[in-house]
Amino acid sequence: MSPLFEAKNVRAPPLDAAGDAAFPAGFKVEVQRSGERKLTKDAAVVSRQEDGTYTVSIGAPGAAAAEVLEGVGVSSITVPAETLKPGPIDERLIGHSKGVKQILMERGRIEPGSKCKAACGSKEKKARTAAKAEQGIGQNESADVPKHEGMTDGVPCCLEFLLSDRPDFKLQQNAIQELIIPRGHL
Repeated sequence: MSPLFEAKNVRAPPLDAAGDAAFPAGFKVEVQRSGERKLTKDAAVVSRQEDGTYTVSIGAPGAAAAEVLEGVGVSSITVPAETLKPGPIDERLIGHSKGVKQILMERGRIEPGSKCKAACGSKEKKARTAAKAEQGIGQNESADVPKHEGMTDGVPCCLEFLLSDRPDFKLQQNAIQELIIPRGHL
C-alpha cells in the first residue's frame, strides 16, 4: 500500500458494518459532559445500551473514584488525537475520509512529503484579478478569472487543482445528481 503522509491530530473512531461510529467496551475515549465545552480525557467505554447510547467511565478503570456517565451519545464521544508517522496505512483509518493529499499520493500524482497548499483561496483569485486590471483587462467588462491558477513551471497551484484535473473527478456527478437522474428526473 502507499505510505500514509504524516498526519497530525487524527481521530478515527471504530466503525460498524454500516460505517457508523461504534465504540467497543474498554475503548479509550474523550467525553464531552452535558453542558460543558471541554472534553474530559482518561475515559473508557463500559458498554453500549440498546438505545445506541454508551456508559462511560472517567478516571482509572475500577478505581473507587471513577465517575460513570450513562446515556452518553456518539456525538459527545471522540477518539483521543494522535499523530501517525509515514508508513503503511493504519487499519483504523480504513473507511474514514483520507483527504486529497492521500488520494493524490495513492495515484502517484505527488510524492510523500511534497509541499503544496490544499486549495486556492479568494486571496489568490483577487491577486490575479488585480494583475489583469493593471494590464487594462476588465476595465469596462467582467474579468473572468478562474479559481485555480493551474500549473506554473510544472508546479500545481494547489492539491485541489491536481485532483479536479483528473478525468474521473471531472465526470463525477454530485450527490443530488446521483440521486435524481437514475429516477428519470433532470
